[in-house]
Amino acid sequence: NGSLEDHFKEEDKQTTFEEIDKYILARLEEVKNKVIKNMDEYNFISAASEIMKFMSDDLSSFYLDIAKDILYCESKTSTRRLQVQTVLNELAFTLMRLLNPIIPFTMDEVNQNYPLKSKENVMYYEYPKVSHDFDENILKEYKEIKALRDEVLKALEESRTSGLIGSAQDAEIEITLLNENIKNIVNKY
Repeated sequence: NGSLEDHFKEEDKQTTFEEIDKYILARLEEVKNKVIKNMDEYNFISAASEIMKFMSDDLSSFYLDIAKDILYCESKTSTRRLQVQTVLNELAFTLMRLLNPIIPFTMDEVNQNYPLKSKENVMYYEYPKVSHDFDENILKEYKEIKALRDEVLKALEESRTSGLIGSAQDAEIEITLLNENIKNIVNKY
């Protein structure tokens, strides 16, 4: 019909991922487990806070920043784009179910627009369960990568503020990694 809308389907789901995808999925698992624990202890404020912090610190200012270029630039059938879409759907499905007890009407609206919707109402999905599918080392590596990225962004902002560059796109970055652990993590890419 000439629509620009994407129609991600169950058969488009990927099972292999890039390191950055594994990091965000491991972080989602960590957040999910903390939220479930908080909800079980009736600590609803901490549960909601954990989700909001994840959405702000990990999704908005990190993963989605990287994912948007892949979604916009890769072909609709490219493996890399399908990997990112798989991760985004897993994020949406898990967060929708975690947030359902807190904001059910909003999460039902999310479900109505969820590409892989299998239940007519969000209330019919099973609440997420605690899992330990990811190695804790991946979370340590993720923190190292985020810290490195934060340093680069700080240096870019300082260069922009001082007038050395107009925007981050004007910059050429050269990084010398002295820490062997960080070198090994970066070399995974």
